[in-house]
Amino acid sequence: MDQIDQLQAIVSRYRRQTGRLPDSWITLERAQLLRGNGAPTDPTGSPYLLDSFGKVSLSPASRLHPLPTEPPSAAAHQ
Repeated sequence: MDQIDQLQAIVSRYRRQTGRLPDSWITLERAQLLRGNGAPTDPTGSPYLLDSFGKVSLSPASRLHPLPTEPPSAAAHQ
């Protein structure tokens, strides 16, 4: 599981517990689901984004952006 998947799981857990989406990373910190001080950062130091739909993504300023996409599996071509 990569960092984005882990953060997305935390967002999902918050939604299950509260019935709503977090409006910021600080909301997740206050709920004691996330440690830190502000937005978590990717390996290059750029903060992850959390949109109003609860989707976690890389910042466009990150050197990792855009993430490579995985090729379709061989089974999908059969």
